[in-house]
Amino acid sequence: MSEFRPRARRKLVSMGCLALLGPLSGCVPLPVRVTPPVSGKVQDARTGQPVAGAVVVVRFDARYDDLLPDRDVIGHRELHSAGDGSFALGRSAEAGLAVWPLVQIEARVVGVIADGYRCATPRVVPSEGPLRLELTPAQDDDDRRDSCRPLGARAAEAPLYLAAWQALHPRENSRQQREQERDLERLLVARSVFGFGENCRGPVVDLALSPDGRHVAWRVASAAGDRVEVRAAGGAAGAPSALALSQEHSPRRLAWTARGELVLWEPASELERSLSLSPLSASGSEPEVLWRTSRVSPMPASAARDPRPRPLEPSDLRDEGDGRWLGRSFRIARSLDPDTGLARESLRIRSGGVALRSIDLPGEACGPRGEYGLPQLRIAADTRTAYDLRDAGDGCGVVAIDLETAAWQRLDRSGAGTCATVRQVPASHLQTAMRGYAVEVEEKLVAAGSDPMAAFSLRIGSDGSTEAISRNYTGEVIRTPVSRFPLRTPLRRIEVGVIGASSGTGSAPVPRMEPL
Repeated sequence: MSEFRPRARRKLVSMGCLALLGPLSGCVPLPVRVTPPVSGKVQDARTGQPVAGAVVVVRFDARYDDLLPDRDVIGHRELHSAGDGSFALGRSAEAGLAVWPLVQIEARVVGVIADGYRCATPRVVPSEGPLRLELTPAQDDDDRRDSCRPLGARAAEAPLYLAAWQALHPRENSRQQREQERDLERLLVARSVFGFGENCRGPVVDLALSPDGRHVAWRVASAAGDRVEVRAAGGAAGAPSALALSQEHSPRRLAWTARGELVLWEPASELERSLSLSPLSASGSEPEVLWRTSRVSPMPASAARDPRPRPLEPSDLRDEGDGRWLGRSFRIARSLDPDTGLARESLRIRSGGVALRSIDLPGEACGPRGEYGLPQLRIAADTRTAYDLRDAGDGCGVVAIDLETAAWQRLDRSGAGTCATVRQVPASHLQTAMRGYAVEVEEKLVAAGSDPMAAFSLRIGSDGSTEAISRNYTGEVIRTPVSRFPLRTPLRRIEVGVIGASSGTGSAPVPRMEPL
């Protein structure tokens, strides 16, 4: 019974109707069911260039007049686009019976899949003339996966399409593996609180790439005053252009407009975004133009006469190169670095489901993230150079990463940033980040006579040697040497559990240990 398919059932019903009811049934024998010819061309929606090797799946439906709107699927046919993007399918005939005298055969293109492109939406094949199918380049495999739909075809009818679709949807990791990945990510997030990326600022505090990918700009903070540096992006050499800024510009961000202008703008607050349709112009702050590319076209006369500032919309400000992904998929893989105790990040690059390379990123991520929160979206016009802000131990700086050779270099020469040396964390956070170390410290404090309910302080020397300081039941200070602090950190004092004054619990604040 498992092989009793719908097509066979339809034929048996038709034959039974014809045999039992005869001329009263309205059953009409159809010696053949003829499918219409299908032809067309697959091309790039942006450039108009033909797309060769695309898998095109055509579905044929039988429609029984307007009184019966339901359709019976006759079958699917699969074919490849040629070198010029063209594809063609001739008429086909199939014997059969039908219970309705008026039968229309329709053809629909229900699936088009090609490497590096989003899948096309289903299209009805016109009765006359070829069909033009335009494919939009995909940003990555996730973008392709969202656009490509599964087909109801049998495996023998569309094996190439179904195989390509399955390649976009690999089997999920086992439940145990997913839980291990979540535990590792929770550990790394907790440990990042003690690293340089979250406790240091600058010297580079912002980064922006022009929409055409030809210029990159970054902002340097210093005691003498901030400055903005602009240079050609990609492999082009040359010293950057420096622009001095006053201190009043400190809260503003760098961004490029679609017209090729480098501007300073002030992001809207949460309240302003909730009251405005434009999250970028809600603050009412007019952007200040710092620099213009030579490709900027003159402003229209009507715009020059308009005294009102043009509001900035999300489409006006860009510092990402999402259009230069070229079908590549980028993912940040995080693992535990045994040398620093913090996260080790690798940039994984794939194309068409095939792993291309893995790039070890230097140090820790720092500074504000890009529009989508990922560093590798800032891709230059050469499509191989990506920009990110990383702290490799000498301050937050601009890093250029070669996506083909995996080489990277720091572009700015701005010196070191400024780091905080004191941080307060709840005891639960320390236990999540370093459970074994936290237990060891607490055991040594209790053995030295410390109150187990009291907060304590970790004093970290420049060589990593650590001393835990707490109080006993009478309030006397107790100092206990403990093991070296296991993480690479700029912090010299970590107050653990000193949160009573700000936690909102109503408990009395714990007396802080003496200053450094």
